[in-house]
Amino acid sequence: MKILKKAEQKNVVIEKDYYTVREINEMLAAREIFYFGDNCEQKYEPVNGWESSEISFRIFTDNLAEIKVVLDESNFYTVVAIGKNGKTYNVSL
Repeated sequence: MKILKKAEQKNVVIEKDYYTVREINEMLAAREIFYFGDNCEQKYEPVNGWESSEISFRIFTDNLAEIKVVLDESNFYTVVAIGKNGKTYNVSL
């Protein structure tokens, strides 16, 4: 499904079970994903392993071309977002 500008939802949650802390930090450093701080500000600072379990990482829908359901290598359906940068992100809606 293509991302519609009129949609109220402006970001989706990254399924962090698919990523290592290093991969999360690389995406944060590249400003591909973000998380909300204590005062609801957008943050891009790297996280430690123990911190990442309590944080919901997100990606803006403005940075996405589409969201779709695919069959993964374990034969389970999963939701992925295709970024305008060509990368695929595992997400939840």
